[in-house]
Amino acid sequence: MTTKHDNEFILTCDAIKNICYIDNSEVASSGQPYDTPPTISNEGNGRWKIIFTCGRHKTESVANSFKSTVGNTKYAMVTASSGDNTPKELNFYFGLSLSLKLPNGSLLDTLPIYLGQGSSGSTNNWWLGARALVNTSKTYLLATQSGQIAWRAKVSMSNNSMSLSPESPNTPSSIELLDVWGEGRIVEGDIITGFDNALNLNKYTQKISNGPNKNQPIPQQVMVFDYDYPQFPVSDGAVQFVTLMGAPMTTVTAQEIVRVLNPNTGVVILYDLSASDIETFEKNKGKLVYKPNEVLGIPFNEITIPNPRIYGISGVTDKIEDHDEL
Repeated sequence: MTTKHDNEFILTCDAIKNICYIDNSEVASSGQPYDTPPTISNEGNGRWKIIFTCGRHKTESVANSFKSTVGNTKYAMVTASSGDNTPKELNFYFGLSLSLKLPNGSLLDTLPIYLGQGSSGSTNNWWLGARALVNTSKTYLLATQSGQIAWRAKVSMSNNSMSLSPESPNTPSSIELLDVWGEGRIVEGDIITGFDNALNLNKYTQKISNGPNKNQPIPQQVMVFDYDYPQFPVSDGAVQFVTLMGAPMTTVTAQEIVRVLNPNTGVVILYDLSASDIETFEKNKGKLVYKPNEVLGIPFNEITIPNPRIYGISGVTDKIEDHDEL
């Protein structure tokens, strides 16, 4: 007889006001019994206990469904103990809706997350997945207010628990190259766009649009929630090089590019912008100046999109010679 187990998961975060089960979100391996909804208990001091009663038999089909639900990229899921970037097999998964509040008491937009259980060796381990998860060198969960990123929490996972530690929504790390609306390196015939080692800032739903990896997840993706009014999850002055290739330039995009750029030595390279997009950037470029006489080195000169425009700090010799490491 197949046995049901009480599968317990602990979620800790002071910012959580309430947790609700997402109706009909559960997926379990074929033939396994389960009870819905899971039991959700507020134990106080930001500690929540979730119990999902279900049989334990892991299958590839459940893992594939989990990955598809959260965005099918390793940057949208995380676990504590596994050698895999994404789960190969899972017993089950289900969705939760988090209600979060800021320190001033205002509420954030509802945040959906998904919890899945698999195993590593003889130990059951849980996976967190969310389209608002940014799992690169550090793992952060993002939340919005009125559609704009307003909250970020560092994620710490164990086999059966997770803690969220809210921080400023700006990423504290230093970034060498941020490609705005980038999709990674794409080589298609004689056309070359993107970079191998850039962080690619793009909407969380966006996939690679061209080339041999079309419709695959964007590598090294830094997620935002909106094209017209993006809020970059990057700290002020953290980026040395910002690029943008043939994409529309909104006022907010221009302002965010200038905000995250290193104010002393930063360089912006814009490829093939329309006259109106150039005008938008010019109106919001702050102290940056256009440098038409600068010469691009590797990897920037490998891009086949024409008409690059280079902006930098007046009186500063821009370090845009060859950057083989990029």
